[in-house]
Amino acid sequence: MKTDESETGSARLRLQTSLDPNTSPLVLSDLSSDSDSYVRQNVAGNPGTSQETLTELAEDEKYFVRRDVAENPNTPIEVLVKLARDGWEEVRVEVAGNRRTPVEILISLSKDPYVSVRQALFRNPNTPIEIRRHAFDGLGPGDSAGDDDFYDD
Repeated sequence: MKTDESETGSARLRLQTSLDPNTSPLVLSDLSSDSDSYVRQNVAGNPGTSQETLTELAEDEKYFVRRDVAENPNTPIEVLVKLARDGWEEVRVEVAGNRRTPVEILISLSKDPYVSVRQALFRNPNTPIEIRRHAFDGLGPGDSAGDDDFYDD
């Protein structure tokens, strides 16, 4: 029983540490390879996470970790460019809303088949006005789902 309690305490401590914006980048780097995907997600969203760690987390198997990498204001531009083609809509939504995303990527996301991605462009002050005007062209009433084959290679 004591082992279970110490494991639970350790997991709780890792989760709390990964959320703390005062945690050092070195500790966050160590936590980025944690077996608990929620710890990795917290590291991905932590403003103190280094660009190197964010680059590694952008390859995570869990979409919600990659989503939080895409949302992090410290994520390198080249990582945002890669994540703009992620198969998960939620990841592309965060790329569209990230102020570091290059304009040419915002333009390409304006053609995303998912309305939620195009809506996220409106949150981003760097989205060109022409894109804001035409992001919903061609949609009929009630259209919201995209073409699942859009990002297949």
